[in-house]
Amino acid sequence: MDEGNEFKFTLLDSLHVARRAWEQVSELTIKNCFAKAKFIEEEIQIEPEDAELLEIWKALPPEERTHENETIELFDFLRADDRLVTGGSFTLEEIAKEVMHNEEPVESEDDEVIVEEEYFSFADAQRAWSTIRKFMQQQSSGKPSVMQACDRLDNEMNEICRKKMSQPIIFESFGIN
Repeated sequence: MDEGNEFKFTLLDSLHVARRAWEQVSELTIKNCFAKAKFIEEEIQIEPEDAELLEIWKALPPEERTHENETIELFDFLRADDRLVTGGSFTLEEIAKEVMHNEEPVESEDDEVIVEEEYFSFADAQRAWSTIRKFMQQQSSGKPSVMQACDRLDNEMNEICRKKMSQPIIFESFGIN
């Protein structure tokens, strides 16, 4: 979509996404939801992947922590970027110096010629994977093992896409310029 290509997402695609998302919900997460909603009397346990987030939350200054039943105002979201520590800004001279420093030296005729590998864009890979997935669905008659293998590859593609995405600033999320 970012490249101006038409976005096609079928009902079958959405069902696969929903199934993959549900498969990633752990039993502990479900128990914690029921405990939090007071449907069961169990102590809420922290999942291993949430332990790091809890440590970060504890490291925040007390005025920046949110507590249970505390409402978060729109202003808190709008000012979130102001408290974000960044690497700072570069001057044009610093950028030019860095670019000049990182440029590759020009090859002479005596230097060994290196053949570059062909580059495939994410969009190319996505189109190819979509075709392969449809072929596998047709040929495997929906065998669970084949569909699970396709789901694992889908997850890898989504992870690659997620890593390449730039994080929007909070103002863009609310349509504020």
